[in-house]
Amino acid sequence: MRQPSAETAYLFRHALLRDAAYSLQLPAQRAALHLLAADLIDQVAGDIGEAAGEIADHLKAARDLADRPGLENREREYASRAAGRASRAYMLPEARRRWLRVAEISQGPEACNAWLEAGAAARALGDRRQFEEAATCALEIARAGTDRSQLCEALEHTANMAFDRGDFAAAAAITDEALSIATEHGDARHEVGLLVNQALNFLEMGRLEDSAEIFRRLMPRLSSDEEATAHASINYAMLLDRQGKPEEALQRFRRALEIDRKLGLVDGEAGALNHLGNMAWKAQKLDEADGYYAQALVLARRLGDPHHQALTLSNLGLLRQDQGRVQESLAVLQEAVALCEEFAIASLHATAVSNLGFTYRALQQLERAEDCIARSAEICLRYGDRAGHAIAMGNLASIYSGREELERALEVFESVLPVERELSEWRFLGNHQCEYSMVLARLSRLDAAREHWSQGYPLLLEFGTASEIPKRLARMQGVCAALGIPAFRTEV
Repeated sequence: MRQPSAETAYLFRHALLRDAAYSLQLPAQRAALHLLAADLIDQVAGDIGEAAGEIADHLKAARDLADRPGLENREREYASRAAGRASRAYMLPEARRRWLRVAEISQGPEACNAWLEAGAAARALGDRRQFEEAATCALEIARAGTDRSQLCEALEHTANMAFDRGDFAAAAAITDEALSIATEHGDARHEVGLLVNQALNFLEMGRLEDSAEIFRRLMPRLSSDEEATAHASINYAMLLDRQGKPEEALQRFRRALEIDRKLGLVDGEAGALNHLGNMAWKAQKLDEADGYYAQALVLARRLGDPHHQALTLSNLGLLRQDQGRVQESLAVLQEAVALCEEFAIASLHATAVSNLGFTYRALQQLERAEDCIARSAEICLRYGDRAGHAIAMGNLASIYSGREELERALEVFESVLPVERELSEWRFLGNHQCEYSMVLARLSRLDAAREHWSQGYPLLLEFGTASEIPKRLARMQGVCAALGIPAFRTEV
């Protein structure tokens, strides 16, 4: 067995001595030492942002060890500073932890704001359970208070909570309540944001005309606010794309990109470039999509935003597969997964791991593919992402189907297809229902197979990508030919 070096042994003994010396102090003495440390750091580096967290930690320790009046306000001040700094630096787990501490030692509007900030960090990380807890606490405090603007914001978070779990009708009802308060009190900033959210609620509910009507009324109001115009244009473009108006959608995405560049909004610019990449990819303009993603990645790295970096890398990795550059896809997606693990980005972590599974599948490394997709499902389950879990399990069932494990595939598909339908995950429902029909066909349940194909294929045509549709058609035709039966109908 390797022996530690003299230097290592000395450091180890030193750490033990330090801990022993600390533990020998009475609680009141330890509290005094922590307070002294906080004062010294404050004197030497109090104006440096990085010091705020360390000062807050010493103040907390002093308060935990001894009842020292007057420290709570000071701890709250430094914990808030540390939380704000972590948020601005995209250190979301740290930001969430700090904001939760501020909420714990605050009351009234200050506590509500801390819960809102903690919830925003949790949502960005994909931790839906913590987001729901934070949103619920914020709303309870806001309803008991008198700050109507804060109540609007708390209701917006609550609506987002419903939106994330696929309950779009509830999200729309909560948004309506928030809109009435914002309108009544002349809160134009919240009103605009809530209208955009309501348009997205209607979009997901299939109420495309209602969504379009909101944008028709809203866009002229934003003519003097370019930043709001850019944000609304992105969402309007998503509606236009769903309405089958890709050229108009492209114009809106490009308008958002133009405004973001003009205003120097680098995060908005990176987001718009990702949307443009998605549009180009959907139209099978693969080199054009590659160019958009490459630009977005440069901007995300300049920002130091791991969320944008991981999102873009995940998109780029899947695109590389369509380009036939599978080994490059593997490297890009491994980088995306590593970023998500380092910064605890749960939602994107699940997507990146799943996409990595698809790459292993393309390389015929089926055990690794299955492991990745099962891991993606586990991540979604851990963080309360029902939709992501259903999608991952449907992808897993497709692997079982490809391996002729038909009964296993059947069981999984029958558990997840209702969830995808409930949560309006139409693209994945289309793909999975088509593959489910192939399982049924090979189990000689031909009437049920034709029925599910007739339901899934139109969804695939409407919501799938240009590369998915021919793959599903080829799959169906191959299965039918092997069974010696006519191909299923493709007329819609």
